[in-house]
Amino acid sequence: MNIIQTKTQTRQSAKRIPWVDIAKALGIIAVVIGHSYPVKDTFYQTIYWWHMPLFFIVGGFFVKPLTSDLLNLKMFIKHRIWPLLKIYFGSGLLIISLNFLVEKPNVVYTLAYFGRLLYGGTELNGDTSVFWFLTVYLIALALLQLILYLPSRFSQFSVVISLFLLGTSYPNAEAALGFPMPWNADVALMACFYMWVGQFGFQFIKQGIAARWLLVLTLFAASTLVILQKYDIINQLLYMKSHHITNTWFALVVPLIFATAILCLAYWLQFTPLHAVLTTIGQHTLPIMLGHKALFSILDKLDDPTWLVLSIGGILVPLIAVQAAYLAQRYYARYRERLYWVNPS
Repeated sequence: MNIIQTKTQTRQSAKRIPWVDIAKALGIIAVVIGHSYPVKDTFYQTIYWWHMPLFFIVGGFFVKPLTSDLLNLKMFIKHRIWPLLKIYFGSGLLIISLNFLVEKPNVVYTLAYFGRLLYGGTELNGDTSVFWFLTVYLIALALLQLILYLPSRFSQFSVVISLFLLGTSYPNAEAALGFPMPWNADVALMACFYMWVGQFGFQFIKQGIAARWLLVLTLFAASTLVILQKYDIINQLLYMKSHHITNTWFALVVPLIFATAILCLAYWLQFTPLHAVLTTIGQHTLPIMLGHKALFSILDKLDDPTWLVLSIGGILVPLIAVQAAYLAQRYYARYRERLYWVNPS
């Protein structure tokens, strides 16, 4: 069994695309910095233009249309939906329990926190504030699978662009409906568009990502937009969770420019000494995503850390924890194997 698992893991590693992992690493570094950076200046504002859209775009890269076969649907739920639900609730319960031990709030607050985990979305803040990403991803993924049943790319595009325009046509769900949407479901209307772009555009990105002109062009466009924001020629915000979006067309186009620039940059970074570190980070974005805010709360109690210290800790500590879990699992598997050979019955 151990040999089979090792072979499976080797095959899965071989299928990984280094520049995709590096792009995810750049995205998660931006997320962690965005949550630790103390000043809402141009740097802060502009990283929010692209880091979460990037994750939804990359999330669409490997989405395959489902067939109408019931078994295929069951496998999709078993292997794509159910694991993420387990991660969402398992990680949420763990962090809320740690919050109870560290912060020592009253029991009523903790029970209410569990309730907010069920509702999700903007009801979550503090240590679990970033959990909205998982629920929005799940809803957007389910929507995308339905849209991929449409017969033509044009009809699919028509639907996802309509959903995007609908999802950005109002300030936020609470202002429009009087209450926040469970699981930030309305944000999934935006996320579905980004995921469809990733699903549709992956083949073209693979073909053109090595083109130096594309890297130069997209970096120039992205840099120009940052400069325009810096000098107040434009004033655009794009905060997906809070649904704070100043311009629909800006939110439609600009994240795609930045995401393309990041993907092109990631392609060339794979040939640098940073390759190993970035690919390792990129392969573990989910534990970093879900764990860094809780770690910030602990570090804040120990000292008065700078945003740089928080950022480094928010990336390294979840990585170390994951590696420790891998080692523990490996030693446990070897221990079980020895027990089997000593006493096969």
